[in-house]
Amino acid sequence: MAKNVTVIRIFLSSPGDVVEEREIVETVAREINNSFGDHLSLRLEVVKWETHIVPSFGSDPQDVINTQIGGDYDIFLGIMSTRFGTPTPRAGSGTEEEFARAYQKHVADPSSIRIMFYFKSAKVCIYDLDLTQVGRIQKFRESLGERGGLYWEYKDEDEFRNYVRLHLTEALKTWGKSWGTSAASVRPRKTAEDVRHDIDFAIADDEPGLLDLMEETERHFNAAAESLELVLTATTSLTADLNEATEDLSPSRDGLRRKDLADQKRVINRGATSIDDFARKMQGAVAVYAERQAAGFGALSHAIVLAGDFAMGPEERETMLELDSTLEGLMQVMRSAQEHIRQFKLSIAGMPRATTRLNRAKKSALDALASYDAQIDSSVNLADEARKSIQTLLSAD
Repeated sequence: MAKNVTVIRIFLSSPGDVVEEREIVETVAREINNSFGDHLSLRLEVVKWETHIVPSFGSDPQDVINTQIGGDYDIFLGIMSTRFGTPTPRAGSGTEEEFARAYQKHVADPSSIRIMFYFKSAKVCIYDLDLTQVGRIQKFRESLGERGGLYWEYKDEDEFRNYVRLHLTEALKTWGKSWGTSAASVRPRKTAEDVRHDIDFAIADDEPGLLDLMEETERHFNAAAESLELVLTATTSLTADLNEATEDLSPSRDGLRRKDLADQKRVINRGATSIDDFARKMQGAVAVYAERQAAGFGALSHAIVLAGDFAMGPEERETMLELDSTLEGLMQVMRSAQEHIRQFKLSIAGMPRATTRLNRAKKSALDALASYDAQIDSSVNLADEARKSIQTLLSAD
C-alpha cells in the first residue's frame, strides 16, 4: 500500500556570494530526508531559482521569480554574507524583496511559515568589501529585529551546516504542532513513490551510525576540553613569570634606588618574551579547539538527526537525557573558561606600554585570547541549539 508523504518546501533566498552555503542547505535537507523523513511521513524540498525557475518574461527578472515561485513554500531560509544583492524596482535587492513577500505571509498567518535568516560574521579584509553593500546589509539586519525577528550569525560553513541541520530538524519535529497547522500550510500529500527519486536511499559503506556519532562527539569534546585546560595552565604559568618580572623591578631591599633604564628594559623584555611564548601556545590551542569543536558539533548535530530513526523508548530517552546533561556540563565549563580568559585579557591589556617589544607581545596575546573567546561563544551557542533540538526530540514522542 502506498504511503502518503507531506512535502515541506524550503525557499532558499540569498545574493550570489554564498554558493557553498546554498549547497549545504540541499545536502542537509537530503540527510534529514534519509534519516527520519519517512518515519514522520514528511520530506524537505529545497526550492531555489537555479532548479525551480524556467526562462520567461515579466516586468523584470525578479518578477519572473516571484511569479513562478509564488507563495507555495513553508520555510523561508535567507542567507547574507558581504553582498546585499542587485536592486529591483520594488526593493533594495532580490533577497530583500523575497523576504518581504515571506514576511507578508507570516503577518497574514504566523503558523503557515517559518522564517530563518542567517548572516555570515567572518572577518573580511576591508579592501575586499563594498562598503555600500555592507551598509545595506546592516540596515536590513536591524530591520529584522524591529519586526520581531531573531536572526542567526555564523562564522564559517561548518558552523552554518550545524545550525541549519539543528534548525531544520526542529522544524520537522514541530510541524503540525507549533506551526504548519493552518489551512494554508496543507498541500496535497504525495505517495512515497512520487518523491522517491529525490531521496538517496544508498548507505555508504563507511557511513557512521548513531552510536558511532555519539562516540565521535564525546571524543572531540574531550579533546576540546583538554584545550581549555591548556589555556588555564598557560595563563597560570604566564602570571608566575610576570610576577617574577614585577618583583625584579621592585625597589631593592637595601634602599629605594631605582634600577637604571637599560636594566628595567631588560626585565620588561624578558616578560615580553614570556607573553610571546604564551601567544604562540594560545594560537595553537585556538586552532585545536576550533577544529575539535567543529567536528564535535558536526557529529552531534548529525546524531540528533539520526535519532529520529529510533522509537523513543525508555533506553533511548535515557541516552538523550544523558547527552543533554553532558551538554549542560560542557556549557558550564566553557563559560567558566571564557570568564577566566576575559579577566586575563583585562590584565594583559592593563599592562603599561613600556617597550615596543612588550607592546607587540601584548597585541599578539590579546588577539589570540580574543579568538579563543569568540570560539567559545560559538560553542556555547551551538550547544544551546543542540539542547533545544534534543528537547524537541524528547517532547515529540
